[in-house]
Amino acid sequence: MFSRFVSSILTRSSTHRTSCLTTSLRHGSTDYSVKSDGILLEPKEQVLWIRLNRPEKYNALLGQMYEDLTSIFTKVNKDDSIKALVLTGNGEYYSSGNDLSNLSSVMKDPEGFMSGMTRSKEILIDFVDSLICLEKFSVAAVNGPAVGIPVTTLPLFDYVIASDKATFQTPFTSLGQCPEACSSHTFPQLLGRAKASELLMLNMKWDAQTAMKNGLIADVISHDKFHQHLEKLVKSIEKSCYPTALKVGKSLVMDNKMKQQLMEVNRRESEALFGCWLGSECMDAVQKFFKRK
Repeated sequence: MFSRFVSSILTRSSTHRTSCLTTSLRHGSTDYSVKSDGILLEPKEQVLWIRLNRPEKYNALLGQMYEDLTSIFTKVNKDDSIKALVLTGNGEYYSSGNDLSNLSSVMKDPEGFMSGMTRSKEILIDFVDSLICLEKFSVAAVNGPAVGIPVTTLPLFDYVIASDKATFQTPFTSLGQCPEACSSHTFPQLLGRAKASELLMLNMKWDAQTAMKNGLIADVISHDKFHQHLEKLVKSIEKSCYPTALKVGKSLVMDNKMKQQLMEVNRRESEALFGCWLGSECMDAVQKFFKRK
């Protein structure tokens, strides 16, 4: 029933399709080719800049973008010429979260709907695991509004700054879904249980100052100075941080025991989310979304 419902919606609605052309980028001996035009890569000195690049779609994440980011995070661990990476967005948004046109890929899976849903779950698990296991120092630069998984992944980065125009929202219960990206563990630990519930269960939207006050981000920068501040921060990392010391420091803060614990949380959350995707509440939320379009 759910598969027929989604198919009928996708037939009626227009979806954005990104180019399938592979964008090739080499840095030293490492090939950072991506298949999605939603990601821009730029190595500068010893820092890899990653920019989400679908500004007309508020940098919503397509399935291929998840796979490309997973590949980038995995490859950068083996690239000795890179000591850190920065993830940010082009345009007004950091990212609006999942693009619902991902459902189209699910419906087109050659082995059927359930196979497509399972594949989506596996892509999510691999993506979050790649962030957990990232050995290089990572900076999330939240240039604007963030919704869903772009918010829940923030505690997996080593340093997070935000523009004063940034907002943070994870409207899971309004979408018939549940926490992901280890947020059921990291948010209560970082924010306290009550404040974590504001985001994860009560659908509240935080501004940048609230996010900083509660420890989700480290600093808030005036929007007109945000990129200048970010460039200065990156230059500081390049000039003042020895790569081995940076890597060893991170390995102590995020040790193997912690990584294993987070990977277990990732699998538990992903199984729960998979059940939500197949449930009537999520189906109802998707239906309401497309009726508003």
